[in-house]
Amino acid sequence: MSKHHLNSEQYNELPPFKKEGSRYDAPFGKESLELQHHMAALDISREGLMKDYSINEYQLKDFLFGTPGKSDEEKFHSIHNDLKVKMDGKIKESNKRAQEKLLNSGKKIEH
Repeated sequence: MSKHHLNSEQYNELPPFKKEGSRYDAPFGKESLELQHHMAALDISREGLMKDYSINEYQLKDFLFGTPGKSDEEKFHSIHNDLKVKMDGKIKESNKRAQEKLLNSGKKIEH
């Protein structure tokens, strides 16, 4: 069984794979995806986020889908920025530990 390869003209004529918009198309789509990545990396559950930031299920759903209501936009940005700061701190700490491990290994570091 051989594979059939499309030429560039045939490829350009294909309908889009996904017809509905992505989360990036939401008003705060990029930030909501970053929020989800930060939650995962920091091991923060949905319940934990609701408790720590005093938000309800509906607000959380809107935040995770990038569609916070006008009255919640400031809170959304506050949570996003707070998790970003925590994530940056975690990355810096990880880099510091890796550097210390390398320095303690006795290996020569090239500049």
